Amino acid sequence: MSYVPCTNPPSQRATLFEAGTDRFRVLICVCAHDYSYQWLAVLRHAIWALQAPTILLLSMTLANTPLVKVALLLAHAISTYMGFTPPVVPPPPREKLIRAPDFMRWHPRVQLAIFAMDRTVMCVLAVAEAVILLALWSTPANLLHRVVGAILSSANVPLDSVPLRLTPASVAACLLAISGGLLRRWCHRTLGRFFTLEVGIQDGHKLVTSGPYGIVRHPAYIGGLLMIAGNFMLLLSRGSFFTESGLRSTWVGKVIATTVVAHLTWVAVGSLYRTRTEDELMKREFGKSWEEWSQKTPYRILPFLY
Repeated sequence: MSYVPCTNPPSQRATLFEAGTDRFRVLICVCAHDYSYQWLAVLRHAIWALQAPTILLLSMTLANTPLVKVALLLAHAISTYMGFTPPVVPPPPREKLIRAPDFMRWHPRVQLAIFAMDRTVMCVLAVAEAVILLALWSTPANLLHRVVGAILSSANVPLDSVPLRLTPASVAACLLAISGGLLRRWCHRTLGRFFTLEVGIQDGHKLVTSGPYGIVRHPAYIGGLLMIAGNFMLLLSRGSFFTESGLRSTWVGKVIATTVVAHLTWVAVGSLYRTRTEDELMKREFGKSWEEWSQKTPYRILPFLY
């Protein structure tokens, strides 16, 4: 320990004590005049000592720990479920409705059934991969390891032969789906009963311009597109169970992948076209209020682009 005399003016004079090694030091300041700042401890060089090697080691540890991907997959599944679950049932026949183009308008119950199918498939795949990761992480004597191993063995997929891992693509996929699901949930809460799968004007309909609708005019669609992109990436990327287990190469996997990808692509393309129909409807219904809102929020889906 060494004594370091203070060189500050008398009004700020303090006595400093320094102790530690070359890489780690603790400075204790004692102010003789301002007692509110007595015994101020400053950790110097600690950040430098813990900088690169520790961060690198922590990153490598997290990358090799399945719990990180498990958490991402579960958050992905929850966000997908919320985003693909409409908050209300379709508007009843007595309410004013405008028909969207035929390729986007099906019977409301059929639409709900298709959304439920997509939601179920994507959520089940994400949760199943999370469970398999936990089974791989557990010891062979663990009950989860034995149960999951038996189920996969019955399908000729040995548990230890599935190289599930956290990849940049899987991280990006989960983050896209999570952000999209949260955005759509925000839209659900903002619109309330006015949020439906059909293009229409309900009884007592109001023009909502707050929340995400103060940024773009159709934020729910960009949320849906983010979810679709995230699920595409997670379904088809390396390191995922659907790909690494060989399920994607089987006829069942091909049917699942083709059905989900085809429908979600149809929804994505249709959603972009549908924004024009909604704008025309809202403009006719709300007139000057809609025009003022469209001037404040000139973009339909993506700020500065579209």
